[in-house]
Amino acid sequence: MPDRPNMLLFFVDQQRVDTLGCYGHPACRTPALDRLAAEGARFTRAYSCCGLCSPARSSVMTGLYPHNHGVLTNTHDWQTRRFLDPAIPTFAHRLAAAGYHTSYVGKVHLRTPEATPEPYGFKEWHRPYPDYLNARGLTPGRTAGPTYGPQGSSWRWPFAATYDGAFESYDEYWRAEEGLRILEERAADYRKNGTPFFLRIDFPGPHLPFIIPEPYASMYDPADVPERPEFADTFEGKPRIHAQMPRYWATADTDWAFWQPIVAKYWGFVTLLDTLIGRVLDRLRELGLDRETAVFYTGDHGDTCGGRRMFDKGYCMYEELYHLPFIAAWPGVWEKGRVVDSFVNHMDLMPTFLELAGLTPPAGLDARSLKPILDGQTLADWPTDAYAEFHGMQWGLYSQRMLVTARYKLVFNVSDVDELYDLAEDPAELRNRIDDPACAEIQRDLYRRMFTRMQQTRDPFTQDLWWPKFEAVRQDIDFATDLPYAGKWGKTC
Repeated sequence: MPDRPNMLLFFVDQQRVDTLGCYGHPACRTPALDRLAAEGARFTRAYSCCGLCSPARSSVMTGLYPHNHGVLTNTHDWQTRRFLDPAIPTFAHRLAAAGYHTSYVGKVHLRTPEATPEPYGFKEWHRPYPDYLNARGLTPGRTAGPTYGPQGSSWRWPFAATYDGAFESYDEYWRAEEGLRILEERAADYRKNGTPFFLRIDFPGPHLPFIIPEPYASMYDPADVPERPEFADTFEGKPRIHAQMPRYWATADTDWAFWQPIVAKYWGFVTLLDTLIGRVLDRLRELGLDRETAVFYTGDHGDTCGGRRMFDKGYCMYEELYHLPFIAAWPGVWEKGRVVDSFVNHMDLMPTFLELAGLTPPAGLDARSLKPILDGQTLADWPTDAYAEFHGMQWGLYSQRMLVTARYKLVFNVSDVDELYDLAEDPAELRNRIDDPACAEIQRDLYRRMFTRMQQTRDPFTQDLWWPKFEAVRQDIDFATDLPYAGKWGKTC
């Protein structure tokens, strides 16, 4: 086995953790990812650091929370239009400096959607889609109905529809082909010159709109899509903006029958991506590089996908948006079939990649390397919770913080009521128990944990302003003993 493995990262956009067979979905077929999980480790408590594309992707690149790298909303959002500063070191910068050939295929979203990843440490990017089509003699397909809109309205949009072109002309297929092309080139260079490679393949799917080709467009019968438990959410006792989200999408009055064909297309999209990922993994094995390559699969965040009569993501921090699929495999090195219950964050990839390359992660990161866990070590000082933040999106700025333990979740909403959920008794997060006297001690513990995390990461909320809801707990925080990992990872005050 090489001391410094090649690395292959599959990064998807807006995929729910509950859409994979290896995570328990009874119908949605994901054989390639299920096989990858069987060959390596499947993390059951992986979380996004921010439920929005650009902030999350910037955090994965830098190992920093959004408030530390400065990308608080999507780079195209009118409130900020803030790009990731190329002067901030990324894992790609450091890998390239250490001799890795760094390649990128697919969505970037660190600047404008069209900008290349080269300023962030990558030596090459995929060829343009028109060039691919011309080289193959292909023409792009079109969107073929049906379209959807609110019941009783003439307004229509293709939330979910069929792409009528050849599969080979489909956007995601092109990205997989570019990944295969670069993989072939890097494999040849690796065999000839010993140059290790890092290849990142970012699929824009299954982000909406769910417009996919056959056979995936009709793979799942809408009648077989069961109603999700969270569809019963009335938003009673919750922040007002939660009920506003379906109004933004004009879906507040829809019933589950409206969502069934949309969810069926989403499942088809997931299976389509699994097929493409499987093609890349099969080729990696054919090239004889599977035992010399560490493979990772995760995404930026999840998707409501009708669960609360909502599309997309937004100003809520439910599990369907923040709980991520996360798989890592290195055959012959990491144990097969492991199920890891430790809390991890997708931005932990940054220091993990560096350690795999034999590099020491820099001080001051908000992330922590997963290599010891993947190597089979048990770390007593590993976090027992997950922490995330949100700052707003195209509909306006809105500050939130989230703290999740094995059973409970606390969401701090700056401008509205906070949220407390018992994930064991209420996994769909329908009942906000923030005002329940029976949860007073639980609430106090969660606020204490959250405040500590905010301090550790130098959250600006804790620098110049003491929020009353934290005032009651901040005095009794002992940073040396309250949380065993305090001061040992991330930024501390």
